[in-house]
Amino acid sequence: LTNEYCCKKREARKELLKQYGFHLEKDVRSSVPRLTLSINKGHWIDEDIDIYKLINDELEPGSEFSEARREAMKHYILTTYFEERSDKMLGKNVTYKIDQEGLVKTEVDELMGRLRKSTIQAVGGRTFGSEIFYVESCVYLMAAYDLLTSGHMVWVVYDAFYSNGEEDQETFENMLRHGIKMNFKWFLER
Repeated sequence: LTNEYCCKKREARKELLKQYGFHLEKDVRSSVPRLTLSINKGHWIDEDIDIYKLINDELEPGSEFSEARREAMKHYILTTYFEERSDKMLGKNVTYKIDQEGLVKTEVDELMGRLRKSTIQAVGGRTFGSEIFYVESCVYLMAAYDLLTSGHMVWVVYDAFYSNGEEDQETFENMLRHGIKMNFKWFLER
């Protein structure tokens, strides 16, 4: 189910969520960069900290940070996180997906290189490549286990939790925020 539904828009998941009675959901904001910064800092970085704002401030200190800018950054952050080759290769990975009319390739390469450097700086100076998915899986599966043992049915799709339960949405989100923080601490200590 995860493989079938993970790449679809949230709207496409609604029928399955309804079928299982999953009326509660929680998506961990900026999961990969948040986990990376948390590892680098040695403690969980709460979701009240806006990772994209941190990246923006590294990229262009003092610049306005809008929702449109956040959405644009979200689109490219994982590419910059995982591409370890040259800025030229990073730019190539980005430009094949977009309309190239009027595009100056060297400018894209330079901008993406700056975004990568800003991302690395904002997450604490070190990234962990695909190993970050191991950390993410361990921490979030422990949180899913906690939900299961408390009587919830739960479905985890990468960094999104779907569940049933008697709690309201706010209580569910608070439970998960606390649980993820606890499980991250436990994981990091070991």
